[in-house]
Amino acid sequence: KGPPAILPPLFALAGLAWRNPEFKFCQLRLGLGVPVFLVIGLSWYLVMIARQPDLWKYFLGREVVERAMSSAHGRNKPFWYFVPVMLLGLLPWTWALGFLGKIRVRRDFVRLCAVWAGVSFLMFTLAKSKLPTYVTPLYVPLAALIAVVVAQWRWPVVLVGMMVVLCLTGALMFPRYELRLQHQVSARSLAERI
Repeated sequence: KGPPAILPPLFALAGLAWRNPEFKFCQLRLGLGVPVFLVIGLSWYLVMIARQPDLWKYFLGREVVERAMSSAHGRNKPFWYFVPVMLLGLLPWTWALGFLGKIRVRRDFVRLCAVWAGVSFLMFTLAKSKLPTYVTPLYVPLAALIAVVVAQWRWPVVLVGMMVVLCLTGALMFPRYELRLQHQVSARSLAERI
């Protein structure tokens, strides 16, 4: 959400350029794509800023610069914060990350996803303000990499069976530990209100 959401796709483009040395950005047809993106992406911001001219300072200053550079929002966490977030968020497929170095097919695609995920992860890690949802866009390239790993396995039925068992275990254990987790809004109280 907001201007930082533009960065992961830019990192994906960097991976695309690395993946294919003959790649030219003119192949993207930016002459049509950029205006369409700006009309769709900026229209709401422009309407709001036309109504409230001071929102520019709020959007760029408070919501972008302060979140990235200061602890003004009280969401500053240690630099390693996103490592466990990503490992838990990728469950039950976290184990497949250990096999990424053994991928022998689709090397260009693997490079693209690795740059996309790696540079984005670094950007979020360096930012001062951290919430678990900030790294949600990183699950896309990581899921694609995991799919390549799983496709190389010979026993997909056994693998799927293991994943089902892990998912069921997590679903059964979550209610027991959910109240111990720190959140801003409890999912249990929200569910009771619905």
